[in-house]
Amino acid sequence: MLFLCAPCRTAPWVAVDTALHRDSSGLLAPEATAYGSVEFSAGGTAPLAVTRDNGVTLSFSWPTALPAPVVSGSSVTYRNALPGVDLVLAATPSGGFTDTLVIHTRQAALSKQVSDLHLGTSVSGGAWKAARPAA
Repeated sequence: MLFLCAPCRTAPWVAVDTALHRDSSGLLAPEATAYGSVEFSAGGTAPLAVTRDNGVTLSFSWPTALPAPVVSGSSVTYRNALPGVDLVLAATPSGGFTDTLVIHTRQAALSKQVSDLHLGTSVSGGAWKAARPAA
């Protein structure tokens, strides 16, 4: 017998739906996630992504102003977030997100903006703890 488990939202009970929509503050957010929540920037200098779960908020910022994103299902693409580089974020069923850099040219791949890229982070309601390397 095979059992497959998928997360489900507890209050109210609704199916997970990671399709993005604009929320009341203009940010992009999934319809329903299993545990926490995630919101993506609509462009500009606002935080890139904000996740919330159990009273803890984790915010990520991009080093430059972002262009308005192109939305497709559960993902957003910020075209030319850096010269020759697109940034793609996708909402996950658990309320988190994935991030991918799409580097279009060799010049962009070799740029200092890419090699030295760091996202700003802030935490409220909890503490940032570095993961331990696997033994």
